[in-house]
Amino acid sequence: MTKLNLKNFPFGKVLISLSAVGTMVGAYAADWNETHIYNPTWPPHAKFHNAQTMSMGAALSLSA
Repeated sequence: MTKLNLKNFPFGKVLISLSAVGTMVGAYAADWNETHIYNPTWPPHAKFHNAQTMSMGAALSLSA
């Protein structure tokens, strides 16, 4: 049985990775529905900016 060495565990990398994944998935989970992207009352420009924000979150999460 191997002993888990917490001294060498990369806590920082794990926290940054969890935050990045949460940001990437959370934006799509919150905005990919009929109240945001598929809302017929939103003008196309507002939908563009929403999609732009979602894409930027995904890109920044992947780079992290």
